[in-house]
Amino acid sequence: MKQLKIKVDFAGNNETKHTIHLGQLEWLEHRSKTFLRLYLRTYKKVLLDNVNILNNYNSQIYTLYRTFFFDFDAVDTERLSEAFNSFNKQYNWIFHSHYDLENSIIFNKINQSIYSLYDILNVMQSVSQRRKNYSLRKQVESCLKMVTDLEDKYESDRRSLKLTRDYTKTNLKLISKELKKLA
Repeated sequence: MKQLKIKVDFAGNNETKHTIHLGQLEWLEHRSKTFLRLYLRTYKKVLLDNVNILNNYNSQIYTLYRTFFFDFDAVDTERLSEAFNSFNKQYNWIFHSHYDLENSIIFNKINQSIYSLYDILNVMQSVSQRRKNYSLRKQVESCLKMVTDLEDKYESDRRSLKLTRDYTKTNLKLISKELKKLA
């Protein structure tokens, strides 16, 4: 199973504060190492959630490409193939385990993967306009919105000090309480 290899080093400026380097000139200071360890566990999970969403969007966009494959000419097909290859190359580097990667390189590869999706969608959008394919155009616009939202959410999560993963919690206890009230 692929995991993010985000490295964390504790540095003590003095005995009262500990510092962790999150990458790209971003540091977090706190008095408690326990708090920092808990924060980092959640931080890695939130980043991995965003990377999983990125992978899912790539598969949806590739499906869209294959669905409208016969609407693309040879030049467009070549440009799209190169863009998909670029995405795969950047995305695979996120999980590269043969080298000791810096956090900033991992963040850079995530950003480059997002930009590759934009490249793919821009080619598809130009084809949809040129060929007046309104179905493709609407679906590409929808995908552009999804990728833009992902990019915004990823950047805010990466810089956030208030990480939440509310979407992983289940409401089974609340549902069972409601069922008991109804019975």
